[in-house]
Amino acid sequence: MKARAAVTASVGIGELPVHLAEHDGLVQIWPEPVRGAVYEIWLVTHQDLRHTARITAMIQHIVAAFEDHATHTR
Repeated sequence: MKARAAVTASVGIGELPVHLAEHDGLVQIWPEPVRGAVYEIWLVTHQDLRHTARITAMIQHIVAAFEDHATHTR
């Protein structure tokens, strides 16, 4: 079961993009980001594509964006 479906079915709580949650009639229980919260983020790729140039470039772009964001929010 996907996170959005699980939350919508009242299986539990989860983090969803606000526009999707609102579309499903869900409400925020933590309306403000938790300062200093640390989250693990996994980037998953298909093993056959992981080392292709376009996927490698995208991974590097995503990592750089997260690093840039972390630098500017400290």
